[in-house]
Amino acid sequence: MGVGDVPLFANTPSGRALIQFRSFALAANQRVLLRGLQEEKGKFWGGVTGMAAIGALIYWVMNLKAGREVSDN
Repeated sequence: MGVGDVPLFANTPSGRALIQFRSFALAANQRVLLRGLQEEKGKFWGGVTGMAAIGALIYWVMNLKAGREVSDN
């Protein structure tokens, strides 16, 4: 993780406490977004759609595995 990967408030004591377990997720999203914005629009939106589809698939599989009903909300 670099200096610009997390918001500025994350460098304060209260900010560190708030996002101590979320800093990797914030940094990963920041890097993907900045990288995607530098590419062609078609590649960017294809990547966003692919990541959303993979997230939905994982959500469906995990709920199926746990025996819970999958929400269509």
